[in-house]
Amino acid sequence: MRIRQKDLWTTFFLIISLFGLWADLSYACEYCLLTQGFSPLQTTTGLGIRIDERYTVLKDLYHGTDKVDNPGNKETFLAMQITGFYAINPELTALVVVPYVRKTMKDWNEGMSMFMEGKGIGLGDIALMGRYTFYKRHELASTTLVAGQLGVKLPTGATDKKDNMGMPMEAHIQPGTGSTDLLLGLNLSHAAGRVTLATNLLYFINGEGETGDAKHEFGDTLNYDVTGIYHIYPAMPPGPTVSVALGIAGEWRGNETEDGANIGGKGHVVYLNTGILFIPGPKWIVELNYRPAIYHDLPVTPDGEEQMGEDYKAVLSLTHLL
Repeated sequence: MRIRQKDLWTTFFLIISLFGLWADLSYACEYCLLTQGFSPLQTTTGLGIRIDERYTVLKDLYHGTDKVDNPGNKETFLAMQITGFYAINPELTALVVVPYVRKTMKDWNEGMSMFMEGKGIGLGDIALMGRYTFYKRHELASTTLVAGQLGVKLPTGATDKKDNMGMPMEAHIQPGTGSTDLLLGLNLSHAAGRVTLATNLLYFINGEGETGDAKHEFGDTLNYDVTGIYHIYPAMPPGPTVSVALGIAGEWRGNETEDGANIGGKGHVVYLNTGILFIPGPKWIVELNYRPAIYHDLPVTPDGEEQMGEDYKAVLSLTHLL
């Protein structure tokens, strides 16, 4: 994939991703801001909007790295995320991200010999972000960009949704976290000819929130990815372009607490990162991203419970430059 000075469409991939929606029985990072796409640095000029439809499935239980028997527990997360961005100058871009989520859970309760079911539907946590490209090097055959990101997630989503028995659901099923959180990110992309290599890191410092009447704090999280993008058509611009992506992505988080007590949640998941990027014209971008999980390390909680791990994530995105 070729990057031009005018557009700067290279990958910095998921630098505004937010993590932290795990609880003691689940390893799910699905409350908002999971995608900014394969080519966000093209938004360094102008004004635009991005719409993401994101779907995540969790259907397996893990004890460390081993998959264990599942009595039928399952969780799904469907979210529509709208991102507005504005380039204040060629280096600094401001972003506002608004998610609307629909989360479902089905969890076997051994003591009651029945499934607990519930839904968390509504506005998620809104985030305000700033991205600064502090290094640019344009040469005849290549372009290198390095950008940092700073943001804050606001507690705008509900945290009091209840299951079919009238009990507050676990934190990762709630639309919001109830906490104000800080994001620190760094990304690097290098494009040469048809190939772009992107490496990205995001560290998420979580504050204290709530779930029902309980004080809750998700463990700090780290998101990373290394992705290669290959421009397959056409051989030379201009015209509509098609690219494919392949790489590795991962999510790590520390322990979480409830009313000051450690309830677990610590773990690490690695994904194969695949996708297709289609740019039909200078103002439109269409992306399809599929991430099957290929490695789980999810230790049992202090109560001895196994954790649920993601099966896959899928995202369909549309970006329009105004």
